Amino acid sequence: EMSAQLRESYAGLERKVEERTAELQQTLEQQTATSEILKVISSSTTDTQPVFEAIVQSGLKLFPHAAVMVGLPDGAHIRLGAIATADSAQAEGIRSRFPIPLTREYMHATAILDRRLIDVPDAERSEDAALAPGIRNFIATGSRAITIMPMLRGDAAIGAISVTRHAPGPLSDNSTRRRSRSSARPPPQMCCV
Repeated sequence: EMSAQLRESYAGLERKVEERTAELQQTLEQQTATSEILKVISSSTTDTQPVFEAIVQSGLKLFPHAAVMVGLPDGAHIRLGAIATADSAQAEGIRSRFPIPLTREYMHATAILDRRLIDVPDAERSEDAALAPGIRNFIATGSRAITIMPMLRGDAAIGAISVTRHAPGPLSDNSTRRRSRSSARPPPQMCCV
């Protein structure tokens, strides 16, 4: 009986070590991505395009089976600022849908205008009538799920970062919480776009 309890206790400790190791690996990946972006920012004080490219490339390292993009307000529309994905067809599908109107009918626009996270775990099953035009536009890209977070400078949203996935389902709670804590805020050196 004592032997069985020891094996059970050991198995529980082993599981906890594996979970903690995975959490530490995720944290290291995020810190590496942040470091890469900060290096680009320090060398690109006037041109923001390399910064946006670094953001999406770093995001792709964190979400390798997704498309990561930056959308930027441009007058009454949102234009595609940068995109990274291993799937060229997915990239073309997304590019073909931009620019989009800067109205609350579109998910990126809502994230920017309301300065809040937008998560659509399955666009084909979305019942959000207010976003119906944006959902239809998004489904036309060939993707099913998207999570969008505004990029904030002070209290103003200057753009949005999104993670688009072919398969339905939410991003993990840990990755969403981690990004929420960082608030997708560009560093102060980054000028308005």
